[in-house]
Amino acid sequence: MISTNKNWEPKWQLLSYYSKERTSQYLCLYTSQLLDSKINYKNSIIFLDKDVFWKCDNDKEVFNAWNKQFEDNWIFEIDAQPYKIEIKWITENNLKELSKDSWWIIFNQFAEILRRNVVSDKTNAFNKIFNLFICKIKDEDDNFWKWNVKMKFQWEDNKSPIDVFLDLSDLYKKWMKQYLWIDIKDHSREETDNLLSNYSWRADQLDKLKDIITELRLYKNNEFAFIEIFDEDSFNKNAKVVKEIVKLLEKYRIRYSYKQQFLWDFFEKLLNTWIKQEAWQFFTPIPIAKFICDSIPYETIIKNKIKREEHDFLPYVIDYASWSGHFLTEVMERIDNILQKITENEVQWKIMIQNLKKYKENFAFAKDYIYWVEKDYRLSKTSKVSCFLNWDWEANIFCSDWLNPFNCKDYKWILFSERNITDNPVFDSIIATPPYSVDSFKNTIKWLKESFELWEYISDKSDEIECLFVERTKQLLKEWWMAWLILPSSILNNGWLHLKTRELIIKYFNIKAIIELWKDTFMATWISTAILFLERKNNDEWKGIQSLVESFFSDFKDRTVNKIENIFSIYTKEVYNLSINEYKNNIKLAL
Repeated sequence: MISTNKNWEPKWQLLSYYSKERTSQYLCLYTSQLLDSKINYKNSIIFLDKDVFWKCDNDKEVFNAWNKQFEDNWIFEIDAQPYKIEIKWITENNLKELSKDSWWIIFNQFAEILRRNVVSDKTNAFNKIFNLFICKIKDEDDNFWKWNVKMKFQWEDNKSPIDVFLDLSDLYKKWMKQYLWIDIKDHSREETDNLLSNYSWRADQLDKLKDIITELRLYKNNEFAFIEIFDEDSFNKNAKVVKEIVKLLEKYRIRYSYKQQFLWDFFEKLLNTWIKQEAWQFFTPIPIAKFICDSIPYETIIKNKIKREEHDFLPYVIDYASWSGHFLTEVMERIDNILQKITENEVQWKIMIQNLKKYKENFAFAKDYIYWVEKDYRLSKTSKVSCFLNWDWEANIFCSDWLNPFNCKDYKWILFSERNITDNPVFDSIIATPPYSVDSFKNTIKWLKESFELWEYISDKSDEIECLFVERTKQLLKEWWMAWLILPSSILNNGWLHLKTRELIIKYFNIKAIIELWKDTFMATWISTAILFLERKNNDEWKGIQSLVESFFSDFKDRTVNKIENIFSIYTKEVYNLSINEYKNNIKLAL
């Protein structure tokens, strides 16, 4: 669209024709070739919106005002009429395939649209763009492989902004209900029309009431408000931004029956560029998430389950603080790669063969085995969108408080328990980076006393919320199974609540490894962190040790514990530099 002359001055080529003929409605760049007795052509059409271009004085201003978007299905189609340019609907079968290059162009155009419309709140813009992605995903999901079905996610020039926003709102509401089990309190035009039809109205009254209902739905800061909306004028200004983004996305396909790596790369670029990470939030870098997931012996776990002839032979995995979802997308890809290598000859029973066939299809296993919990409503949507862009459609994502009791109505499937219990050991693998250093978190957690044994060591000013997540790990993990947690290094050496948490770790877990990370591992904080690889002990083990300790304080006789002889003599010598008799006398004096 831009070339240069010999003096490297820009020439605006196609757009320069508009300056010569201001009555033009369209500009078209056309090329074709004869191939195998057929004419193959490409055309790029620019719609010259008079409301946008009439005030431009020169070619450069025309170029800057142009939204950098082309149409391609108006002029040269088989059913097109000469001199009668007709805007065609976008249908499922004429959605364009994406490429790596087109995604980077889209990303840059996102930034330009926001810049041109003076949208300065990038975090809000990220959230609204993702809401539009949700609408796009839902529309493609509803019409997948339905040929010649008109897509709802498009901005037709003969459609009012209100009609487009109502369609978007309906798509958004349906997606939230289907995938996050969140019921958005909104009502479609069809619902309100059906309700109003049950009453008698004068035509003018009915039209006025419908207008009021529409204004109440849209003339406010809705799910697509890039700028603050409070009246019709601000609504129309925001609609201009939304229109440009919808027009940018509407022609492309983003739902595929296979993984598209560049879609995931695009998601990462959006996340890292526009979302504001709070100091207590820890978005695990992909290399760290991949390292942890690659260190988990899923091949051995799955093969052992198959050998034991378990019908459900895949591991149940949870990330109870999913943030942007990096851990579980890596886990799902790892498990899928293992599944694809397992043959039907390796499984014994018919139901296991059926499950193997089902699990191999497009991450279908995720619906049964993969769980995410995210408290932040915005990030729970982000996690689910990351699943879609990574072709992991089925994972269970719950928008809920991370530390809710297990009979919480937000939980479902194996995470939910009808009984009011503190332990729900149903997961084979836990991978998480919990939040750290949340000031005065005690008052934000309901049922703290009923749910956690660490509650009595928490003060009103405590900020060590990560300690409760360590106990939540103990509550969720099956005996002899593994957890991989990224925690602040201070949990290994600080006192009081961290000390009590270390006692809990030693009581309920075997520490398999500790890896210390650098301070700048996470972008928004300088907190030093460490990866803890923990194995859940059998409850009989710690109960037996506790019984031996209690017996010692009743008779002060030395014992063998966990195959360590004279363990109490060793302990009193190493810790207090006392013999066991001296230690006994000191205890009796203290009493």
